[in-house]
Amino acid sequence: MSHSRTNLRQLALEASQDCMCQRTRRASRLITKAYDNALRPMGLRITQFTMLAAATASDGGASLSDVADLLGMDRTTLSRNLKPLERDGLIVFCDDEMRGRSRAIRITKKGETLFGKAEPIWRRVQSNLKSDLGPTEWKQFHTAITTASKSISS
Repeated sequence: MSHSRTNLRQLALEASQDCMCQRTRRASRLITKAYDNALRPMGLRITQFTMLAAATASDGGASLSDVADLLGMDRTTLSRNLKPLERDGLIVFCDDEMRGRSRAIRITKKGETLFGKAEPIWRRVQSNLKSDLGPTEWKQFHTAITTASKSISS
């Protein structure tokens, strides 16, 4: 089927204004940039910070599959993203504690120290974003994202 240039322009306009994926990816890139810029002096990216958070929360008790589900990633991507954290001594993989389940991760003392030092920076970005949006929009944003994520993942 052939599309006229006018129809393609209309499609492009609709996609740029109404596409859920385009809108969320743009917002995600901008939000990620805010966190990454703030965490850069710590040698962390927000993706690494969230993985350290997951490792801390699970304390070796969650499989990589559980952590990947929590973060909305596939297990292969998670494993690849954990390699630099393991290389830098921030996390370790614990196979023996899962009793036959898949691998798990545990944060190291070095990782705990870095995670703790990054906390005020993360909190500052959280606070700035919340302030920029306002409390009502912040809550609406969280509700909308949570609802969409649950709906899509079902």
